[in-house]
Parts: sequence; C-alpha cells; structure tokens
Amino acid sequence: MKFLTALIKPKNILLTLYFLIGNVLIFFAFAFFNFIPLGLSETINPIINGVIGIGINGLCMIIGLSSLGEALSRLLMRWKSVEKCEVDPKIQEIFNEVYTSCRENCPKISDKIKLYIATADNSVNAYALGKNSIAIPIGTIQSCNEDEIRGLFAHEFGHIYNNDSSLRLGVLMSNQVILGVSILMAICMYLCGSIITFVVNRATKSYMRNGIGMAIGFIIMFVYVLWNKLGMLVLNFAGRKEEYAADNYAVTVGYGEHLHYALSELDPSTTKQSLTSLMSSSHPDTVDRLAKIKEAFDLLHADDLEYIEHSQDFGTETIADDGNVDLLSDTKIDEVAASSNIDLDKIVVDN
Repeated sequence: MKFLTALIKPKNILLTLYFLIGNVLIFFAFAFFNFIPLGLSETINPIINGVIGIGINGLCMIIGLSSLGEALSRLLMRWKSVEKCEVDPKIQEIFNEVYTSCRENCPKISDKIKLYIATADNSVNAYALGKNSIAIPIGTIQSCNEDEIRGLFAHEFGHIYNNDSSLRLGVLMSNQVILGVSILMAICMYLCGSIITFVVNRATKSYMRNGIGMAIGFIIMFVYVLWNKLGMLVLNFAGRKEEYAADNYAVTVGYGEHLHYALSELDPSTTKQSLTSLMSSSHPDTVDRLAKIKEAFDLLHADDLEYIEHSQDFGTETIADDGNVDLLSDTKIDEVAASSNIDLDKIVVDN
C-alpha cells in the first residue's frame, strides 16, 4: 500500500510516531468501553475491544484510501470532472501534456490520474488527492497563464509520485476515527453521569448536579483538540518537506521554469515568513522554494549549452540569503561554461 510505503520513509519519522500513538489512543479508548455498561461490551476482554478499535481504524483508512474514498472526498469538496464544468477545454490538453511528460520521465506514476475542477474554490492553487486525483480551482484557471498552470500540474504530479497525498489522506482518516471515538466517549460519560446522578438523587432524595460526567466528557474533547492541534503541526512539518520534493520533481520532468514563474507570480514578496507563521503553514517559505528550484534547475542543466544561452531569462532572478532578489552572477555562468568547455564568446543571447 502506498500509504505504508510513504509512512516508513525516514523523512516522515514524526508523522509515523504520530500515527502510531494515534492507534495506541484508539486501542485504549476502545478498551475503556469495557468498563462502561454498553450491552455486550462488558462481557468482552478489554484487549479484544482494543484490537477491534484498531481494526475499525484500519478498515476506515482502507476505505478512505480506495477509489470509493477518493470519490467521496471529491464529492464533499465539490470537485467535478472537466466535462461537467464550463471551462476552457485547453485545461485538459495542458494536463494531458504534463501527464505525458511525467509518465515518460517516471513510468511508475499511476496511469489512472484524472483532472477535476474545484468549483467552490476561487483560490490560486492546485491539489492532489490520494492516488489518482488532481484538482485545479476556478481561481487558478482565471488568474494563471498556461505555463504557470503547467508548473502547478507538474508539482501536483510530484505529490502523487512521492505518495504524499496518500499519506496525508490516511493520517487524516485515522484522526477522523479518533474524533468519532472521542465524541462517543464524551456522550457516554455524560449519559452515565446523568444516570448516576438521577439514581443518587432518587435514593437520597437530594439534589446533586451532574458534574462528573460533564467534566470527564469535557476533558476527553479537550484532549482530542490538543491531539488534533499537534497533528496539524506534525502534518505541516512533513508538508513543508513534501513541497520541496514535489518542486524538485517538477524540475526533473521539465517544468521547473514554469513552476518558478508560477510561484513568483503567486507570491512576489521577497520577505521571508516569520517562524510562527511558518509553523502554521503546510508550505515552506516561497523565497526558499524559489532558491531551491533555481538550484535544482542549475544542477540539472549544468552541462546544457541551451541552458547557458537561456540563463539570461530564467536565471536572471535568484534569491540571496538575505531574501533579496539578485541577478545571476556572471561568475556562476562562467563556472558552468568552464566545466562544460563552452566558449561564451561564441554564444549569442537573444534578448
């Protein structure tokens, strides 16, 4: 399974620990039900209850990561196929072009990936979902030119190729199971507290507030909120690494320049994000991304004569350590040319 393949990668160690601890919480939550009078559950061994909980979590994840799960997710997010939307058919042609390039460069990528339109989304972005779904919002179609869209598509194919979208979907599905268990436990504790309060009040003919059940229910939901917040931090941390990898994939399949242009247009600021804003974001700083894309492009085309000729265009902007945009130095071009035995005097640059 692609989810497990991505989960065991060393770079995802924090996400792996988070997922495993989540399963431990599910185990103990279901085992806890053994102590609540819920019919047959009181006759079942707590360990068996816990194993059942793990099984339910696994089943939900299998469904969520399946084609059916992807379809349900697309339905909830209001993604529609291109044929059902009033958009320029050119979008599908651009998608097919980039898809073909990705398949030629990386044959292992799925051959069942389809394009969808995020009809309720006016942002400028693109998304990958599971193993076979890529979506582009209406806002992107309206705001970006064809080359920028090519770069965004290549980036999203990178997420699918690296199994990032499957990993994220699987972890989120597991968290939904934890949410469901937390709500159920909170309701049960409140009801049990209410029953105990009612019995005690009738027996003692006194009035006792139902505070215990409500307090435990509140604690359970509070723990879930903290757990979910922690999960977002872990997912964001992993997501920033995933973005760099997907950017590098776009460069590898020939769309690094397109992606560079797209990101430059989407976020023209040359100021780096603060640490607090970066922690709450699943994307790394755009300044750093542009620099790494340029670095990967340089490395890929270091021995390419056409790259030297073209560097006056794509290479005119590179990001310095202080966040300012500087011209690509002549020294850098000379170094690349020297390593490739290229005579720069014989090169005519078309401006």
